[in-house]
Amino acid sequence: MSKMIAAMLLGTAALTASPAVTAKPAAARDWSSNVIATPQGGYLMGNPAAKAKLVEYGSLSCSHCATFDKLSLPRLMPALKAGTVAYEFRNYLLDPYDMAATLVARCGGTKTFFPVLHQVMATQETWKAKIAEVGEARLKPLEGKPSREVMPVVADIAGFKAMGAARGLSAAKMQQCLSNEAEMERLVVMTETASEKFGVRGTPTFFVNNQRVSQNSWDAIDDAIKGAR
Repeated sequence: MSKMIAAMLLGTAALTASPAVTAKPAAARDWSSNVIATPQGGYLMGNPAAKAKLVEYGSLSCSHCATFDKLSLPRLMPALKAGTVAYEFRNYLLDPYDMAATLVARCGGTKTFFPVLHQVMATQETWKAKIAEVGEARLKPLEGKPSREVMPVVADIAGFKAMGAARGLSAAKMQQCLSNEAEMERLVVMTETASEKFGVRGTPTFFVNNQRVSQNSWDAIDDAIKGAR
């Protein structure tokens, strides 16, 4: 009898045992959320070890750069997410408005750079119109003033401060960044280095794995990336 009871208990245990649980595969990493500062002074989005590395020398006041940011960068996003391509933006200054926008974008480091950059690019026509409306009334008195006094005013007129505030930057922090002459000099040196060392003469200029892309079209950039992977 005891053997029968034991067998019944074993059978019951088998019926009530939890079914085997199949472990779900880990979700693939989204590399597009990975942003780092580079030794060259740029900001890189994606997998730093990606086989294909796209570098853009761009200006935040450049209309062609804005077109790339709006139309071409989204086409690159699947590869950025997958980690097969990395995208780095290096600032190439064109004018005081570019400088002011860049200082705000870089003010929060990796947290704010691309979000502010995308908004500045997307709203170029709007903030350029604001500056045009102000005219000489507010900009004329700035002539001859040191950059640490000019940049905060330009950033206020164009609305760059509001963009930074929306990303968590305090007014005090932005004032500090916009009057940081050492950072301004660093950006000027970056621009000069791009011209003297890499032959950059305008924006945007693209490189894939240190090889200059012959044209700024998406097709040319895409071909260069495919050839590097």
